[in-house]
Amino acid sequence: MQFNSINTHGARRKKAGAASVFMCASLILTGCAGNAPKLAPEPASPDSLTVRAVEVATPPGYYVVAPGDTLASIAVAYGRDVSLLAAWNGMTADANVVPGMRLHVGPPPTVAAAQPATASAPAVEPRAGAFPWPVNGPVIAAFGTAGSKGIRIGGSAGAPIKSVRDGRVVYLGKNIPGYGNLVVIKHNQHLITAYGTLRRTLVREGATVKQGQVIAEMGAQPDGPSSLLFEVRKDRTPVDPSAYLGSQ
Repeated sequence: MQFNSINTHGARRKKAGAASVFMCASLILTGCAGNAPKLAPEPASPDSLTVRAVEVATPPGYYVVAPGDTLASIAVAYGRDVSLLAAWNGMTADANVVPGMRLHVGPPPTVAAAQPATASAPAVEPRAGAFPWPVNGPVIAAFGTAGSKGIRIGGSAGAPIKSVRDGRVVYLGKNIPGYGNLVVIKHNQHLITAYGTLRRTLVREGATVKQGQVIAEMGAQPDGPSSLLFEVRKDRTPVDPSAYLGSQ
């Protein structure tokens, strides 16, 4: 009898325990555990943190290198001498840059005695049709064709290429893909012009040039006819050169 009583009580305890487990599981699954502390959000990945930091923390006067950039292409985009850009950042003009690198795109700030402010004369913007053509010839590729940031003017190999306005040569070289031999001239704080696929250049980097001065000779595309790739950039944005060119 005692043995049977013990078995009976044990069976009851097992059933009560099973019922308790079942009730706890039901409460959790049906949301009665809603008072449980909320899980903290997962931390952002290092990549997203880096991107966010770059977007927020890049101060004026700096540029963060993007994939595909070169020191030369950044200099061209900002209308700077590539040698000066390199010097401002403590590197050589042929140095490699990597995505995420932060570069000075203007002279680094220096501690100097305060100078009285002087008003500078505003840059005179050219009116529509104010530029002479850099070379006479047909437009064989319009602005925006196949993603072009300029126009392509046809002609003969060796034809003289002229500066369309007074300015200073801020880049000379072959280090920017798609442009071949390239000359870039800065005309004022807002405007630069670029002359690409040249056979030969006739100016040096840093030289001052006059409107109509011969700066190069026309070359040829690797897989096409002789032509000049001509670009105009206003405040670093490519614009249609046709709007600035007069009649031939």
